[in-house]
Amino acid sequence: MGDLTISKFPYSDGILGLHLVLDKPAAPSPEERIGRPFLARGVPLTDWQLRSTLQAREQAIGQIQKVIDTMAPGFSPAKRREWATQLADALIDQSTSALLSREAPTALERVEQRDQALQNLFRNPPAQSSQGSLESMAAQIPLGVTVTVHF
Repeated sequence: MGDLTISKFPYSDGILGLHLVLDKPAAPSPEERIGRPFLARGVPLTDWQLRSTLQAREQAIGQIQKVIDTMAPGFSPAKRREWATQLADALIDQSTSALLSREAPTALERVEQRDQALQNLFRNPPAQSSQGSLESMAAQIPLGVTVTVHF
């Protein structure tokens, strides 16, 4: 959240006034942006993993910028770079979120995964034959009998 600064200062003609300044919060650095979700879940992120992800981010920005250059050549290079950076960061955020929810799910995500599995089970119950479930399962298991007689 931004900072709020309230100060009184004299206007012209000696009249006091109230001046409000709302500062936009500083954008997190790429290192903070990448590392924050890992820290929030207590998952260690090594220096090598962070550097590797930052290199991949720069490569992604370059590739996205090339696409934007061909699709929107009328915009300034600074604007195209800004868009490429925003797109790359959004892609990294989404992939990191998906990875962490799969590899180190929070308690809420585990409950949601369990609920989703139960919903899938109740929506698509296993097909049962008319002979009954135990008989149908036994029919699906390949059984054989071997008799060996020793003399």
